[in-house]
Amino acid sequence: DDILLSFLSRVSRLYYPTFSLVSKSFRTLIASPELYQTRSFLNRTESCLYVCLRSLTDSNLRWFTLCRVYQIPHAPPPPAHWSSVVTVDSNIYAIGGPINDAPSSRVSFLDCRSDTWRMAPPMRVARNYPTASVLDGKIYVAGGCEDCDSLNCIEVFDPNTQTWESVASHGRCERLAYKSVGIEGKFHLLGGRWDSVGREMDMGRAWVSYCVIKNILLYYHERDREFKWYDYKGRFWRKLMGLERLVKFLCYSRVNLADYGGKMVVLWDTFVPGSGSKNKMIWCAEVSLESHDVYDICGEIEW
Repeated sequence: DDILLSFLSRVSRLYYPTFSLVSKSFRTLIASPELYQTRSFLNRTESCLYVCLRSLTDSNLRWFTLCRVYQIPHAPPPPAHWSSVVTVDSNIYAIGGPINDAPSSRVSFLDCRSDTWRMAPPMRVARNYPTASVLDGKIYVAGGCEDCDSLNCIEVFDPNTQTWESVASHGRCERLAYKSVGIEGKFHLLGGRWDSVGREMDMGRAWVSYCVIKNILLYYHERDREFKWYDYKGRFWRKLMGLERLVKFLCYSRVNLADYGGKMVVLWDTFVPGSGSKNKMIWCAEVSLESHDVYDICGEIEW
């Protein structure tokens, strides 16, 4: 087992689904914490991008990993369509969302070490369209509940203790809290009155395409067709320079941003020529960020 552990810790984890088919002992070792502790000790950790897709003709959610055509299997029932999704360590959490048109308190997570869905403790209250963010390793959830004045309107989950606790808010929490983000030790909530930062931080359209990388809030402005980052000192948005070539491909596309090991991943879709607007292709670009000074952040397309 020590030899096998040493071997697997040096192999890209994208091959783990294939190795897990060899035998039960392989599957057990690939899902074990010891393997990932060894990878960390050998400095062989990897970032892996997971993409969730749903077509108009199929209501089922399908999860994929980038770089390898591999569909993530379901263990418990798949998460609801409008779950709020966040990542903590090697787990992707799907929180709440309507099930059979009713609010749900269900929380499931994808264990990226074994690519297996598991169940986590449910929230204190059921939520329809919640928003969630990660702050200091804990998951903060707001909105989506029937009683906006409830003490449980905002709650926090500690993955280490596997417990939910209520968070005291400074006022009434809106039922539809569109998006939230955790930056520099603060939980920012758009659509509510808790920890208000003012309208100058508003990105419009419920923060459709945004991500936080190393405490830098970035988003894609569809109307202006440019990437922007938020200057906390000046309290306004600045243009992210260096991505003019990429913006040319994003016209009339649905754009999504993600943190990929400290770099920004841009995902967008385009219709396949000759398909009659029935088929789409999904494109991906990886962008590294470089800060020249506090007022100048540039992006460089790596692939």
